[in-house]
Amino acid sequence: MKRSLASNQSNVVASLRWALVLAMLAFLLCATTACKEHHPIPVLQGSEYRDLVEKYRGKVLLVNVWGTWCDPCLEEMPDLVAAAKQFKPEEVAVILIAADSLEQREKAIPEFLKKVNATFPCYVQPPGDPQGLIDAIDKDWGGELPYTTVYDRQGRRIYGKAEQLDKAGFAKLMTNALNSK
Repeated sequence: MKRSLASNQSNVVASLRWALVLAMLAFLLCATTACKEHHPIPVLQGSEYRDLVEKYRGKVLLVNVWGTWCDPCLEEMPDLVAAAKQFKPEEVAVILIAADSLEQREKAIPEFLKKVNATFPCYVQPPGDPQGLIDAIDKDWGGELPYTTVYDRQGRRIYGKAEQLDKAGFAKLMTNALNSK
């Protein structure tokens, strides 16, 4: 009888170990981008923008505001992805802000980003009037798209303009910011 009890306890412990291993694997799988695609893209309020920029202090930060309905935005995104790959992630970060409706964050935004291999953090503008976010990004910006702004390693904004860029243009902005003192 003792042997049977000890054997049952061993089986229970082994089962618990396997359950723990499976739970850990499920967690790790959910932490990958495949799981993240099923979660909505977060809304970025104007009041949160400065904290987001501060989070990247020590790196060059390029923020690109775009929209799934904006042809120049869609045209430049592959160039942004290609230019960003030229830099070490420890040195340069890219954040995307989609000027789309909340409905687009479930399907249209993630589908386009996946299509162009854009793995950058992405946010969506707040519903209703986005003026608070526009002003937080650049009080002189009128909301035209595409819009790119760049911060140096100290968190100082060194570039901000509404214009379509190509791979060389994005790379030049990031290089200039890396060399900024």
